[in-house]
Amino acid sequence: MKKTNIRIYFVIATLLVSILLGNLYVNNISLPTLSYRTQLVSSVLKGEAKADYLYAMYSIALIHKFLTTKLSLNPLLCFVLIDFLGIVFLCLCGCWFLIRLSPNPYSWFSGLLWLLITSPLLFKKHLYHPSDFYGTGLMFLILISAKEQRHWRLGILCFLSGMFWEKTLFVPLIFFFYQIRIFEKINSLFSLRPLRPLRNILIFISRRARSNTVGDAYMRPLQTTSEEQQGVIASEQSERSNLILKSKSQIFQKSEIKINGLKQAIQLTLPSIIATLFWYISWRLHFPEAQREYYTWIDFYYRLKGGLSDWILWLTPIGIIICDIIINKRRIDPFWFYWLLYLPLLLGVITYYRGYIDELRSFWIIQPIFIGLIGNWVESVITSNRLKI
Repeated sequence: MKKTNIRIYFVIATLLVSILLGNLYVNNISLPTLSYRTQLVSSVLKGEAKADYLYAMYSIALIHKFLTTKLSLNPLLCFVLIDFLGIVFLCLCGCWFLIRLSPNPYSWFSGLLWLLITSPLLFKKHLYHPSDFYGTGLMFLILISAKEQRHWRLGILCFLSGMFWEKTLFVPLIFFFYQIRIFEKINSLFSLRPLRPLRNILIFISRRARSNTVGDAYMRPLQTTSEEQQGVIASEQSERSNLILKSKSQIFQKSEIKINGLKQAIQLTLPSIIATLFWYISWRLHFPEAQREYYTWIDFYYRLKGGLSDWILWLTPIGIIICDIIINKRRIDPFWFYWLLYLPLLLGVITYYRGYIDELRSFWIIQPIFIGLIGNWVESVITSNRLKI
């Protein structure tokens, strides 16, 4: 079967999945909460809602107001339309993401299957959060831009994403970590330093043994004169000075390369930093009195206990994949290991600001990262199996 035909079938399958998920969401979440949403939109437009809703829903509320006042659409229809189109947008961005990520159709369908199976878990406790779908769709495009080193496009996408939520706050940070390859630097820092004394001792012993061997083999039989000894000493000193100068120049070149690499990484990250901070500061200036809900550690424990089963269902397949990568030494793009940092960072911030993490709906932004890792892992498994055959 031709690759173009498979691609067409994959796009059709993605549209069917988006319609299925959209229908599931509209019937189970959108329609039963219409009265609540109507009150919430008015409170968001007045700036009276919680900070979580204000920062994430203000743009959606403005769109809803425009559709109902300017285009005279039914307010209830607008709620359904915004939700459904958000899910379709998310799925189509995921489709584009998987096609750009890998040429292997197995990677495409495995990522789509993950989205189909796990989305109902993240639908839980949704009341009015269509910004999650638009933000997640943009996150697919953000990852493509980061992987292809398109820093200006990355900045524009971070700006658009900042209109719908604040969860892209860590995008510039992880993109910067990837540019400077911070994992490799940490690995070299902790793995080489303890071995340096042993390495220096071995070098010293080998040099002493070599000098004794040279002396026994050449200098004693020839019985060199003092003038010859002075010449040998002078040549050795000149060689040592040349080696010292060479090592200094190499150290200078390496440090210069590091400085230039750091400057380049900052320049590449700058557009996304500016775009992200713009919305982070703008929301707080626009809503200076926005309040957050804080929970005690006892509430945190009981809420986490109630949502632990969802976390286990969501993370267990990813844990199995990571174990398989480590045990079988799969060739995975390091890019995805950098972006896996997003989960603990987001987890820490949500725990600090809210005091509970039982709602998986707050972690939609992690879905594109998991899908990218799954697609890369499937491609690696298929490649290794072909090499064995």
